[in-house]
Amino acid sequence: MIMKKVYGRHALKMAIGITMLGLLLAGSANAATLTVCPGGCIYSSINDAINAAGSRDTIIVQSGTYNENVNVNKQLTLRGVGAPVVKAMGSKSAIKLSANGIRLEGFDVTGASYPGEGIEIISNGNTVVSNNAYNNDNNGFSLFQSVNNTLIGNNAFNNGYSGRNGKYGSGISVSFSLNNTLIGNNASYNKNDGISFSSSLNNTLIGNNATSNNDFGISLSSSPGNTLIGSNASGNGNGIILTSSLNNTLIGNNANSNNGIGIYLDSSGSNLLRGNNAANNNRIGISLASSSDNILSGNNVTNNDYGISLEFSGNNLIYNNIYNNFNNILFYNSNINTWGITKQSGTNILGGPYLGGNFWANPDGTGFGQTCSDTNGDGICDATYALDSDNVDSLPLSNQPPSISFTNPTPANGAILSQDYAYINTTVYGSSTAFIDWNRSLAGWWRFNIERGENVSFFRDWSKHGNNAVCSGENCPANVPGKFGNALGFDGSNDYVDAGNREILNITKAVTIEAWINPEAAQEKCDDGISGNYGVMSKAGGPANSANWSWQLRYGAPGGCYLGFNFNGNPEGSRWVTVKQNLTPGQWYHIAGTFNGNDLNSYLNGDLMETNKISAIKGYHNMLIIGNDGWGNSFNGKIDEVRIHRRALSSEEIKASYGAGIYRLYRNFTDLAVGTYNYRAYAQNVQGNVIQTEKRTFSRI
Repeated sequence: MIMKKVYGRHALKMAIGITMLGLLLAGSANAATLTVCPGGCIYSSINDAINAAGSRDTIIVQSGTYNENVNVNKQLTLRGVGAPVVKAMGSKSAIKLSANGIRLEGFDVTGASYPGEGIEIISNGNTVVSNNAYNNDNNGFSLFQSVNNTLIGNNAFNNGYSGRNGKYGSGISVSFSLNNTLIGNNASYNKNDGISFSSSLNNTLIGNNATSNNDFGISLSSSPGNTLIGSNASGNGNGIILTSSLNNTLIGNNANSNNGIGIYLDSSGSNLLRGNNAANNNRIGISLASSSDNILSGNNVTNNDYGISLEFSGNNLIYNNIYNNFNNILFYNSNINTWGITKQSGTNILGGPYLGGNFWANPDGTGFGQTCSDTNGDGICDATYALDSDNVDSLPLSNQPPSISFTNPTPANGAILSQDYAYINTTVYGSSTAFIDWNRSLAGWWRFNIERGENVSFFRDWSKHGNNAVCSGENCPANVPGKFGNALGFDGSNDYVDAGNREILNITKAVTIEAWINPEAAQEKCDDGISGNYGVMSKAGGPANSANWSWQLRYGAPGGCYLGFNFNGNPEGSRWVTVKQNLTPGQWYHIAGTFNGNDLNSYLNGDLMETNKISAIKGYHNMLIIGNDGWGNSFNGKIDEVRIHRRALSSEEIKASYGAGIYRLYRNFTDLAVGTYNYRAYAQNVQGNVIQTEKRTFSRI
């Protein structure tokens, strides 16, 4: 009997569940579509259609003008066809969304008198797409005490009022609201602000355009935790303002060509400003007033009257920004701020290899970072930059072009020498790498900077021998930040670069092979310490042709998975010179291998690592492959600044190639036969700027 009662109770529950499911399915299946048009339809009024509609119905509104104040008080989809115009009557809003979960799309709204608004949202979870709000006395779009709404691709222009009776209304206004998302909206030519937030938090703005507004493009007041990404607030009275607002994030926005200030923080703290542009503003690029504990990094502040202004503001972290203005900084009763971080590896805003302070420039080229000394070519000035007695940039950035010149006892151009040697000496400033092209022995030089006719699949040979390279494999390697300017990023699977098989690269005697590499993973194919070949570059018959090869640079040396050069000796066969050191992923290393006709040498970061001997290199008219070892093994990481010389560079030259700011570039060329010789020297800084000396010649008699 007890079991029967239980069974009956379950049966009742099941029946109720089935009934409810049926009702839900019936409701969904019976969702209706109603049509509104000025004439010839059942409904000529949008409000009449709303009153007749059920929840989740769709209302299609045809083109025309509808003089009414629409109140959407049910969960509906309203879709305008042909941009129907809703013209507000009196001081109420043209369209009000007062129920949750509404979708509103494709309407023009206009004519609302204060305090009415174009589109008024006082509910939650709505989606508002591709509507136009214009010529309303108050806000074009308004969100009030509203949560989780999404506004996409709407336009708000010529809204608001500013006159004898005061000023009110913005293009888009968000008040006492949270977790809303605004994407790709346009709020321009409004009487006051383009987009304004008041007492609102955790909202996200992405890719919005707020231009040509009388006051601010984008305004946040008493609004914490909002995110602004990739928006444009240019050509306004002022660009972006945060007032009494904390913990906001501004990334990649433009605040340019405003009449006053580009980005203004007033009584606002703990905000992040990163990667924004504040240029060509009539007054100040970025201004902080009574604002502390903010982080400003990676911003481009140029061609303003003043770059950055600090008034009663302290304890802000300001680093890795560009300031290039008529006056870069204005202090007024400000406290101590931090103008840099500890020097660390990382690409700075100028493309240099280290993060530190800021770049200080002037439009006339006389700024501190434009004229400072940078003897080691690391992209950081040798001296500190005092902004005032309390604020010092200890690691200001430099964009000094490199310089290189010949010094004594280098033979003069056109000299006639009776001795059998020539000592070539140079002076180098602001350079991280330098080398001598002796008698046109530079056979190939690939910089990968995408310049002077290069593109993502074509890479120029800067040696002037014409060994231009093209990408091969299934994909082209990516163009990425490099050691010097840009580099190529290889996927470790199916991309490589083919530099051809011209005779100048078919080297069997003396050679130097050098490159900068940045492995994505360390010895990833050599877990057992024996097997695996992780290819970097080679002179081989093809990306997977082990028959005819001359040399390789790859992981997989015998006895361990070290990186090294494997030369195909003639007649000795395979001979290795390795670096015998594990390379850390994500770091740049200078790798060089030399052969002088007898000795093989390998170098890592300028230091000799291992030696070996062969008689000659087996020569084949095969491919020079970058990113692959010729045996089907690809490189996973970045490669930059590949150079091949038809001579063995000296250990001093290898050191200067690794670090010209540390080591002097010189070479005593000996045992010179009678004849004419020519030479030229090159220097390059971390930004990828190259400078060269004049070409000199001399005769040995």
